[in-house]
Amino acid sequence: ALVASAVARARSLLEEGSLGADRARAWARYLTLTSTGVPAGEGERTGFLARLADRTGQVPGLEVGPELSWSARTALASTGDVTREDLDAWLGASPTGEARVWHARSVAALPDGETRAAAWERVLSGELSNEMLSATLWGLSHSSWQGTELDEAFFREVLRFWDSHSIGMGIRFVNGAFPTHVDVDSPAHSTLPHGLAVTWLEDNPHAPSALRRLLIEHLDDLDRALRVQG
Repeated sequence: ALVASAVARARSLLEEGSLGADRARAWARYLTLTSTGVPAGEGERTGFLARLADRTGQVPGLEVGPELSWSARTALASTGDVTREDLDAWLGASPTGEARVWHARSVAALPDGETRAAAWERVLSGELSNEMLSATLWGLSHSSWQGTELDEAFFREVLRFWDSHSIGMGIRFVNGAFPTHVDVDSPAHSTLPHGLAVTWLEDNPHAPSALRRLLIEHLDDLDRALRVQG
């Protein structure tokens, strides 16, 4: 309810056209980010995001550039309100380097098991650039998908990934893939990553110290989030 209220407020301010260009842009970014991974449940919000995604229909005082439109596309993708075909068509209309990164993020956010599995395989392939890796992981972690299969997959793969990639790529992988979802409506869903992290640390006392330190930091963050939830 809090998210819906905040998004409705942002949309209302944008529709009024009383904001200056900078504030309008900031509110639009807030709206797209806050809407990502949250089932719409509100036709007006989805319609507004679609206007940003298509860059059709004027929003008073707001210039909708490629970055903002792709943020809206990611938000719509994350809740299944657009398809892979829609995303491919948008990329085909303007296949810039940045658009390819935003497209990868949006595809990974689609709440579809096969699509997510393929994105995860790309992450593990070692073929993605730094930007593509981070974008793909961001999409995977900001989807409305409720499955937990990647929680366990992360802890199965993290040591191998760390050992077979540069330190920079390893950090990107941990920061992007460590499961941190906290769901007030599903405590078991929230505590699963905590248990997996604790078990991994107990089972891998001789793992590289930098990796252990990074995982402990994320575990501490998850602990704090769970305490707030409780």
